[in-house]
Amino acid sequence: MVIHPQRYIDSAMEGIEIFTFSVLPALFPFFVLTRLFTALGGDRFLSKYSKGIVKKLYGAPSIAGSISLLSMLSGYPIGAKMVSDNYKNGIIDLESTKRIITFTSTSGPLFILGTIGIKFLNDYKAGATILAVHLLSAVLNGVIFKMVDNHQSADDTLTITTSDDFYREAIDSSITAILQVCGSIVILNMVISALTDFNIISFISKSISVFGVNMHVADGVAVGLVEITKGVKVISEAGIKIKDTIVPISVIVSFGGCSVAMQSMVFLRSCGIKTSYYFVTKLSQAVISYILSSIVVALMY
Repeated sequence: MVIHPQRYIDSAMEGIEIFTFSVLPALFPFFVLTRLFTALGGDRFLSKYSKGIVKKLYGAPSIAGSISLLSMLSGYPIGAKMVSDNYKNGIIDLESTKRIITFTSTSGPLFILGTIGIKFLNDYKAGATILAVHLLSAVLNGVIFKMVDNHQSADDTLTITTSDDFYREAIDSSITAILQVCGSIVILNMVISALTDFNIISFISKSISVFGVNMHVADGVAVGLVEITKGVKVISEAGIKIKDTIVPISVIVSFGGCSVAMQSMVFLRSCGIKTSYYFVTKLSQAVISYILSSIVVALMY
């Protein structure tokens, strides 16, 4: 940064541009609406009707149903935020928290359909395919972790407490969360420039290309391991067929990269969740996405 200040200023500005025009419109409205929904007791209402499903599929308490649904609607890092809130309120314990995060760490439909499908790939069908694969991978991930550890979480005690000023609190909370996302994107965009300068991105790309992956796609995957939006953008600009972008983008979206990990661990660390455990759950989901997307591309494209 000292030797090439302009390069890193440009990287920071690119991160702000990606956030402002691609991420902010897709996430902020859902952050606010999710917070309002929770403040009005909507998550408790959903939990009542999803209790049987989450118990059977995941061995998780009933609140997991609403966390899962709202995470699927809102995207990273809403799932982690809601898990943290419920843990702090004494609704779930550590074992339940570990079980719930295996299937509630998802990106949102507006980001995948709008930002990835329409803005980056200019192909709504591809966006819909990536979204379906991503959500199914989260469901299967939770089922697999339940099979590995068949511990049945104790059910939760649900109470509704609504603040008189819930709208202002929803706005304030959403602004804080979205600024954390912005900060992660900007900083990690600069980190990507540093890793590129030290040829680390190039080394990772070449290692990935050994498995027969297109070099431009390998660059996108390497970048996506750090920051998801930039990685998808690199793949979308590689000039390859749409069908060849679906598998790598599905993997990147499900893994989330270091950016999503940083955002999520801000909340999950207070629950006693280790970063290593979080990455194991995301790596598992990425592998499932790879298998599912490969099958879908073979059958549909």
